[in-house]
Amino acid sequence: MASSNEFQSVLRSDSLALIQDGATLSNAVDLHGTVLIGISLPAGFSGSSLTVQASTSYSGTYQQVRNTDNVAATITCAAGYFYALVPFDLAGCRYVKLQSNTTQSGDCTITLVTRPI
Repeated sequence: MASSNEFQSVLRSDSLALIQDGATLSNAVDLHGTVLIGISLPAGFSGSSLTVQASTSYSGTYQQVRNTDNVAATITCAAGYFYALVPFDLAGCRYVKLQSNTTQSGDCTITLVTRPI
């Protein structure tokens, strides 16, 4: 019978995305070969949705992410909650930005939870 010490632990990594006061778009985040599996919104988040944008390079052109059904990677959300994401929809994204549907009143730091592919 296998024991738990025979299995590698699943590594998880957290990155931070910052949407500055008065802005709707976060800084670019390099996921370093991991896939985005969840986001944690702070209590001070303003807005009701976030859309994921991706690029093939850190300083490249960011485009809205859409899945194979041509549906935008948009998360309906509220402040102070954790949201699990469908990793397959975001598996090809290394460089990402998050765009809020409203401007932020104060800096908003969003935690991006990732795992290796």
